[in-house]
Amino acid sequence: MPVKANIPFAKILGSKWTAVEPQNGEKHFLVTRIADQKSRELKLECVVTKRTAFISYDELSKSGRYLSGWR
Repeated sequence: MPVKANIPFAKILGSKWTAVEPQNGEKHFLVTRIADQKSRELKLECVVTKRTAFISYDELSKSGRYLSGWR
């Protein structure tokens, strides 16, 4: 089971993430924007395809779908 990331919300902007199960060749991601401070929603961008998605901080850091850093 993947280790859950323990990155504080205040330091999440610009952080790097690796998908545990890559979809469509998308494995490495960057947090490019804090979309909503109150609901802790983030904009996640794939480094290769530049596709973006909005994801909650809890889903990114605690779901086990992503690992912090690039691996």
